[in-house]
Amino acid sequence: MFVLDKITQLLFPFQRYLLSHLEAHLTAPQVEGVRGLIIAVFTAMLLVGFANAMPRSLFPKSMIMGCPRWTTYCAIFFQAVVYPACLYLGCVAATGGSLSIASWYDSGALLDPAALATGGLHWERVYLYAFFMNLMKDFFGPCTFLFYLHHATCMFAIVVGLFFVEDVAVIFCMGTYWFEFGSLFYNVWTLHPKSGIVRALYFTLFPLSNVVALYHLYRAFWLRNPGAWYSYAFLVIGPVLALMRQLECNQDIKGRLPTYGVNAAAVKKED
Repeated sequence: MFVLDKITQLLFPFQRYLLSHLEAHLTAPQVEGVRGLIIAVFTAMLLVGFANAMPRSLFPKSMIMGCPRWTTYCAIFFQAVVYPACLYLGCVAATGGSLSIASWYDSGALLDPAALATGGLHWERVYLYAFFMNLMKDFFGPCTFLFYLHHATCMFAIVVGLFFVEDVAVIFCMGTYWFEFGSLFYNVWTLHPKSGIVRALYFTLFPLSNVVALYHLYRAFWLRNPGAWYSYAFLVIGPVLALMRQLECNQDIKGRLPTYGVNAAAVKKED
């Protein structure tokens, strides 16, 4: 809490004015969520500015799937390292090091003021902020409409999790990460589309990740929060997102290759 407060004071002179007004309408965990998202947005802006200023040898600017190549490397790093580290540290903190998944899944709610005051679910919050930041960075540069739509959907889910969902914080986080776990192999495939091992992993684990993610969302909302408006929202968002992702994967399984270059409009099959 202290660190977040100092960072937002440094980066945003207006934050104290903003948060003082929000505190009258939001709970302490929700105000903390606002702080985290402010930092995420500003960090995304800094990252994009830094990447654009760096030489191409460090941050490749060539296009892949309609986005600068460096953003793919960045996404892989977050999906393979940052997100799992946050979730692992969250599991360790919640279970006292026992790594009991069942206990971790029942460890509390993001909107619980008592949990916030004692540092509970800290790493799960960091995961959501990092996830939001990694998505937000792509809005400050060229990207395809499909990616924008995917990112906006995921960012909406993060906001719902931070500000509305009363329960199932960990199950929700794991549900969103399973989608990202599948996307990890998609991103690697865009870099190495003709590697047999990469293709096998992508074509196998991507569909599996969609199924596991939907199971977590079902468990989080329809088993634990039936009737809530966000449960109805995720009844639509979850399956539609999974279907959209899987339809794209099916095209890749049929032989479509990733596109490169700014004007790569058509996707060609392998010879």
